Amino acid sequence: EKSYAPVTSVNFNQQGDLLLVGHANGSLVLWDVPRATTVKVISGEHTAAIVHTLFLGQDAQLSKHPKAVTADCKGLVLLH
Repeated sequence: EKSYAPVTSVNFNQQGDLLLVGHANGSLVLWDVPRATTVKVISGEHTAAIVHTLFLGQDAQLSKHPKAVTADCKGLVLLH
């Protein structure tokens, strides 16, 4: 079981089956909610606490490869 820094931001996608979680150490974790499994872990892009997470779009093509915008407390905004 992996240990993560404190959670600082969360956002569900439109369908409610994916959850993007931002952490105080700048890492992001994408969860498959129905399966309760980690889809992807992103670290090293943000170096400060994540304060905003937002999924983009609602169409079927985006759900296969979801896009999200994240921002940290230093003002860095990234598209994933």
